[in-house]
Amino acid sequence: MSKDHTNPEEDRKPASKEIGESTHVGEIEDIAHRLYVRRARYLAFAEREFQFSKEEAISAAGRDSVSNETRLARLSDSPPQNVSWRQFDRIAEFDSSAVLEKWRSIKDAARDQLDSGQRICDVVGAERPWERAQFLAVRQSMIEEWNPIGGIELSLIDQMAVSYTCWMNWLDDFHYLQRAEVDRREVDEKDELSNWNGSYVTPRISETAYVERSLKMADRFQRMFMRSLRALRDLRRYTGRITIKNEGPLTVGGNQQVNYDDS
Repeated sequence: MSKDHTNPEEDRKPASKEIGESTHVGEIEDIAHRLYVRRARYLAFAEREFQFSKEEAISAAGRDSVSNETRLARLSDSPPQNVSWRQFDRIAEFDSSAVLEKWRSIKDAARDQLDSGQRICDVVGAERPWERAQFLAVRQSMIEEWNPIGGIELSLIDQMAVSYTCWMNWLDDFHYLQRAEVDRREVDEKDELSNWNGSYVTPRISETAYVERSLKMADRFQRMFMRSLRALRDLRRYTGRITIKNEGPLTVGGNQQVNYDDS
């Protein structure tokens, strides 16, 4: 899968049409390097731990009763997040194009996950269906209002959605007080907590301290939200977007007036 460097200009171009326009030569070389490092580590491990000779280690690495067709089928059916370098390594031995094709599909899936907001859902910890839908509703409302262009603006929208959601969660804690994390007893933090038989008890905080922490965390996430909002506003202000409102043909040097909105 590696490629000799004969022309520096070729290295700056995407890979050939057979590989796909979305796969760059640098990506191919990186995959080949990772597979090489993985195989070298395995061989070193087999020689060190099992006292194999180099030939025995190589033979053990290729010893597998699974057919090539089965390997290809498993790779094709594997969800993108479950594909391993080991799978790539075993398949690259006989079909490197299948590895590159799967790599391209993994990148497409990662981009879809990012654009749809599913990845940021995982970051914010929205696991239950209702929580996930609530977060995506917040994110979508901001996208509809700001109509982000490009990855930077979308990332700022994601940051705003995350900080807004965390702000609401901490305010919710302030109002309803998650009792599992609060010990109703006012406890001096310097006291050693232990029960009657002397075993260790997980330290707790008082209800008053928990309320104070909830308010501080809510304020922190509100400031994070405002920072992201200012960054998005400043990005729009200094880059400037020109929107042509006249849908007719444009003429240069003529009498036709072109209206634009610098927002």
